[in-house]
This record gives sequence, C-alpha cells and structure tokens, in this order.
Amino acid sequence: MTAPTSPQPHLNNSIQQVTTNTWLISHTHFLPHSSSPPPPPPPSPPPSKTPTDAAAHWSDSNGGHFTLTTAPKPYPDSKPLTESSSPISRVHAVNNQSAVWRAGEAFIKAHHTDHPHTTREHITLQFLQDQHVHGFVFPDVYAHFECDSRYFLIVSRVEGQLLEEAWPSMDETLRRYYIGKVADICHNLAVWKGDTSAA
Repeated sequence: MTAPTSPQPHLNNSIQQVTTNTWLISHTHFLPHSSSPPPPPPPSPPPSKTPTDAAAHWSDSNGGHFTLTTAPKPYPDSKPLTESSSPISRVHAVNNQSAVWRAGEAFIKAHHTDHPHTTREHITLQFLQDQHVHGFVFPDVYAHFECDSRYFLIVSRVEGQLLEEAWPSMDETLRRYYIGKVADICHNLAVWKGDTSAA
C-alpha cells in the first residue's frame, strides 16, 4: 500500500517553517540555517549539472549561511512561515501563480509551469552569462527543481537597486536614458534569438 503524499500548499506558502532555523520548500527540499560561515564553493559543474544534484550553500549576509538539500522522509511537521521573526521573507506574490522570497544573499523564486515546454529561467540566465555582455551582472544559479507543476529557482542577489524602485526619484533626462538602455537590451535579445534560431 502506498503512503499518501502531502498535499501541496498554496504557492505563496511553498516555504514552511519546521523550527526557528529550518524550513521546508514544497515538501521536497530542506533549508536549514547555520550561524557559521558557508563552506568554500565546489568546482563549477557543467551546465547539465546545475546544482540539483548536490547541496547548495549561500551566505545569510550576517556571517552565517543557508544549505539546500533534499528533504528527509518522512517529512517533518511544518507550519506557515512566520515572517516577523524569520530570516526568510516573502518579497513578491501574485495570487497562486508566482512568489519570491529573500533568504540572506539569495532569492527563492517559484511559479506554476503552465506551459511545460517554455524555456526555464536557469537556462536563460546561463545563455545570458555566456554572452559576456559588457556592463551587465547576472545572478548565479544556486539550485533549481520542479515539483507538481511548480518550478523553483534559487539565485544570488545582485547588488544594486531595481529600476522600479529607482524610477520615482529620477528626473526626465535620467528616465529617457534608461528607457533607451532597456530598448537596447530588447534589441540585443532579439538579435541573439535570431542568431540561435539560424544556427
């Protein structure tokens, strides 16, 4: 007889709290937090081995670190994330379609895979990094996995301010400058797409 599986929580509640320093992501991955520094990074895996096959580590920005591993079975009891006293906070949510959390120096992103053949974001990020675009910094992919039609991606936090945050304080000249920059980016992406399609 097969044991019943735990029902998936609402997407916005994909991260559940187990203890004050341990979390469960989508009932499949374990995320403990340690006050000790993170271990040195392992050699970079080839693109086909992006860290879904081993533990991923990243800084909490306060001298400690988080570690992502496969969740132990049976799954531990958990409860909704207590953001008021947690080092993990949800920074974005759209109904039951997508959500983003910040965990130290990383962002945990989740969304439904309504279109299974859509190119995954970790592949797009790898492609952009391979272009070596001058003046751009792209986040590193710490881990990615899929579970029950949900896609999870953990990426490093990139220094700087989001355009939507900086926009209100910009004057008209600066806004036009960045509008031009965004247009240039869109043009370059279209050129790269054309090149790869023709290859």
